Amino acid sequence: MGKYEDVQSLADQRGLFFPSAEIHTSLSGFWDFGPLGTNLRKKIVEFWRKELVRKTDGIEIEGCIVLPKKTFEASGHLDSFVDPIIQCKKCHKIFRADSLIEDIIKEKVPEGLS
Repeated sequence: MGKYEDVQSLADQRGLFFPSAEIHTSLSGFWDFGPLGTNLRKKIVEFWRKELVRKTDGIEIEGCIVLPKKTFEASGHLDSFVDPIIQCKKCHKIFRADSLIEDIIKEKVPEGLS
């Protein structure tokens, strides 16, 4: 067995994750969590919330993950996607750099500007 098969076998045995609609190979690329995987995922998400959302006064949303390619083409995500962020050294909040610059110069900063 190769490394991928070893990981997949262990994941199956331990109930971590498995391919969605496993019998339909055309749907490969999507994964479901088993009992242990669900618990591990919950712990990772809660850690993320504690460290990144709560400490930075961020907000959390949950949206679609799988979208048509045309959506990403129209939004410019396939050509260039840059969200420059900075963290305040005093309060440790994270801000979009382009938004702070826009607030100061009172002009719109184009996406992807260096």
